[in-house]
Amino acid sequence: FDFAGAVPTAQAKELIGKYVGSLPAKGRSGVSQQALEIRPGEKEFVQTEEVKFSPKAEVDILYHGRVDYDARKAATLSYLSYILGERYFNVAREVRGGTYYVSVKESMRETPYLYCYMNVKFSTNPEMADDLMADVQTGFEDMATNGPTAQEVEEARKYFIKDNNEKSGKRLKNPNYWLGKLVTYDFTGRDLRDGDESVFGSVTPQDIRDAACEFLSQGNRFAPVTMQQ
Repeated sequence: FDFAGAVPTAQAKELIGKYVGSLPAKGRSGVSQQALEIRPGEKEFVQTEEVKFSPKAEVDILYHGRVDYDARKAATLSYLSYILGERYFNVAREVRGGTYYVSVKESMRETPYLYCYMNVKFSTNPEMADDLMADVQTGFEDMATNGPTAQEVEEARKYFIKDNNEKSGKRLKNPNYWLGKLVTYDFTGRDLRDGDESVFGSVTPQDIRDAACEFLSQGNRFAPVTMQQ
């Protein structure tokens, strides 16, 4: 059990002893290692739904695989996610006019197994879905081949530093922030947010290019598409 909040230590011990310590023990120990995992390789499928108004395509592309689990890699994936998001937004909305928004998010974990992913999501009209999906793949491949520009990296760095400065005070007062740190450290023995600013300041264009290469070289891409017609 992990707890976080503005509770005096003595009172917390008393409450934990009363409500947790009194629970019956069944001799179970350890953490279950059973978990669902996305199958490796290229997987793409289309599901069709009938709608009366405003047909659209919901596209969800997942690049996934295994990477080193450390603070620098986590920071690098954040850069990769941010820069790809800016590029995809420019192509999908500003150039093609195919969507209002492109979401790009990264995630990594060590338990119950080492795993990370880069998730790209957007909605568009059904006629443009294939073209925009091809743009996503082309953009990822270009990042792996040429990497980001120095300007893109600097803009991302400024964003992360500004975002961290604005949110750091709020995070320190939020019990969920501390609870997340406790749970992560309990399971992994590490805190990927330790020394955020110095780690984010050290990421290079080559690091980001290497991360994109690492994703693509593993050949894992899962792309479910929902066509509303």
